[in-house]
Amino acid sequence: MEKQLKDMTVDQRIRYWEKQQQKQRKVRQEAIDKLSTEQLLAVHAMYKLSKEITDEALHGGGVRYIYCDLFNELEEAVQSVFTQFNMGDDK
Repeated sequence: MEKQLKDMTVDQRIRYWEKQQQKQRKVRQEAIDKLSTEQLLAVHAMYKLSKEITDEALHGGGVRYIYCDLFNELEEAVQSVFTQFNMGDDK
């Protein structure tokens, strides 16, 4: 019988949570591996642009220092994700 979490030592809890994280990481990686190259590229592009915009807005000069071109690129990335994942039209 597996020990209850409340009965574990600190080291045992650390190992337990490391194993849980590894299991979750494996499940996520299996899902990622099933994506097509186009889907991966679309998600990565959207992540990169949204990260750049939020970093500038929150930690940079603020929203007034974000170029409109970045928003246009983000919109294109969003449209690509919509298409790749059959999310329907954006209306």
